[in-house]
Amino acid sequence: MDRRDPEILNNLGLTETRNQAQNAVPSSRKVNGKALAEDVTLNAGDVQGEPRFNQTIDLTGLSSDRYYPVWWRFPSNDIGANPWLTIHRNYAEDRGDKNPFGKETHLAGLLLQIEGGDNPWGGDAHYLNIKRISQTYRNTVKNIRYKMMSIARPLDGKFPLLHNLKSGDITYCDVLSGCYLRGGLTYHVTSNFSGIYSSNKEGEVEISSWSNNQDKEIKWMVKSYAIGDLLLGKEYDDTVLPYAHDYAETINLAKNAYPITGGKLNGELAASNVVISQGDGRQHFALRDNDGKTRAYIYKDKGGDGIHVNNGYDGGGEWVFSKSGELICPGTINSYLAHTIRHTGYGRVNFVHQNTGDYIYLETTQDGKGIYFVQRNQGNQNQWVLNFPQKNGVVATTDDVANISNIPVGTPLPWTQANPPSGYLVCNGQSFNKSTYPKLGLAYPSGKLPDLRGEFIRGLDAGRNIDSGRNILSWQNQMVQKHRHVNGYGGRAHAFGWTDNAGKAGSYHSDSKQRLVFTNDGSDFDGFSNNGIVGNETRPRNIAFLYIVRAA
Repeated sequence: MDRRDPEILNNLGLTETRNQAQNAVPSSRKVNGKALAEDVTLNAGDVQGEPRFNQTIDLTGLSSDRYYPVWWRFPSNDIGANPWLTIHRNYAEDRGDKNPFGKETHLAGLLLQIEGGDNPWGGDAHYLNIKRISQTYRNTVKNIRYKMMSIARPLDGKFPLLHNLKSGDITYCDVLSGCYLRGGLTYHVTSNFSGIYSSNKEGEVEISSWSNNQDKEIKWMVKSYAIGDLLLGKEYDDTVLPYAHDYAETINLAKNAYPITGGKLNGELAASNVVISQGDGRQHFALRDNDGKTRAYIYKDKGGDGIHVNNGYDGGGEWVFSKSGELICPGTINSYLAHTIRHTGYGRVNFVHQNTGDYIYLETTQDGKGIYFVQRNQGNQNQWVLNFPQKNGVVATTDDVANISNIPVGTPLPWTQANPPSGYLVCNGQSFNKSTYPKLGLAYPSGKLPDLRGEFIRGLDAGRNIDSGRNILSWQNQMVQKHRHVNGYGGRAHAFGWTDNAGKAGSYHSDSKQRLVFTNDGSDFDGFSNNGIVGNETRPRNIAFLYIVRAA
C-alpha cells in the first residue's frame, strides 16, 4: 500500500495536515531578529512605522500669571516624513468628575499642532496652528516660533557674541524651536521624535550654545515671562488645524470645509498655482455685494476683443485690453511723472465717447520720434489731424511765443522802462563775464555789449550792395548824402551887401521861392527860421526806447 496515495490520506484526514506542513515557516526563520519559536511582539520601529512619543509637562503649582518655556529640535526628515508634535490637555484636569471621557487624554483637547523640518531652508513646511476648544483653553500658548525666542549671553567671555549681539539682547536660537505655556496647568505632548524640554523656573536657563573657538560665541537662554509681557506676542487660540491625528478632528474639519460647488468663504483664499475657470469660454471674476450687485468684475469672452475690467454699478466705465495690443479706456487717465506708458513699435491711446462712438487718439510714429493727435468718427473717418513731426526744440503755444523768456539770448529788445527786467542787461557798452553768461558770450564773443544808447540799428547788407563792407556788430559814423542846391538869380534887394568871404555874415537870394542858409556860418540874417528841423545831425522821426538783451 502506498502511503502517498491521495485517497488513503484523505480517508485518514491527513490531507490538510500535509498541506499546512508544506507551507509552514521553519523555526530557524526570524522577524526583525526575533525567533518564531513563540509569540512575537512588534513595535512601530520593527515594521518601519512612524514612532510615537508621549510626554507630560507638569506646570501645576506654578503661577498662572506667567508663561514658561518649552523647546525642541526638529530632527532630519530623511525618512520622507516631516516631524510633528501636538500639545493637548485632559478634560478631567479642567472639568473634574464632570468629564464624560474619564481620565483619558483626547485629541479633542488639542491646543497646538506643529509640523517642521530640520532647517528653515530645507523645503519642509512648518506650521504653527492652534485650535481653541473652549473658553478654558484661551491664553494657554504664546510665542510659537520656528526659532526659539531667547536671550543672548556670552559663552565664556572670550569672543564677541554671534551676529554682533550684546549680552541681554532678545534673539532667536537657530537650532531650537519652541513656545511658552501658561503656568498652573498640565500639558501632554505627542510627537514622532523625542527630545521635548521645558523649564519651570522663573530665572534664566541655558538651552544651547555655540562657538567657533576663533572669533564668535553665544549662549542662548530662556526664562519665564509675566502674562502681559509684550515679548510673548499674540495669543494663539483661534486658528484652525490643517489636519489632526484622529478621525474625530478630521470629521470636525470636514464639517467646515468649503463646498466644491460653491458657497460662502470666510477669510482669504490662497492659491499656489493658476486658478482656472472652465465652461463655455467666458472667464469671469466678480466682486459682489451682499445684495448680489456686481461692484467690479474682470472677464474675457469667448472669441471676444480682449480682457475687460469693469467698475460695476459704481460707474467709471470699462477698460479693454484688446487683442491688438491697444488699451481702450472709458474716461480720464490720471498719471504722475513716475509713471510711463511704454510701447514697442507705435503706441496709441484711444479716448472713446460712450454714446456717439467717436473717439480721439494719441499715436506715436513707428520710430517713436513723432506724434499724431487725431479725432475720428465711429466710421473711423478723420475729422481733424495734428501732426508733430520730429524736430529739435519744443512745441510752443501762443502764450509761449508771447512769453519774454522765449526770446533768444543776446537779441536786442526795445524796452519801455528805465531799468531792465530780471535776467536782462542794458545795451550800454558794458562788459560781462562769459563764464557766467555762456550763451550771451556766443552772441557777443568780445564779452562786451554794444552801446545802443542814442543809436539806430541797421540791417546787415549781406550782399545787397547798399551798405557793403560791413560786419556783424560793426559801428558806423553819421553821414550826409552828397547833394546840390540850384542857384536862381531872381534878384532881390538886400538890406546889406553881398559877400562870399568866409566867416562873414551874408545871404544870397538863390531862388525867388526859397531861402537857403549859407554853410559858412548857418545863419540867415534876413529873418529866416528853420522851425526846429535844422540842427547838428541828420535823422528820421523816431521814438526813444531802452535797448536790452536777455543775459541767460
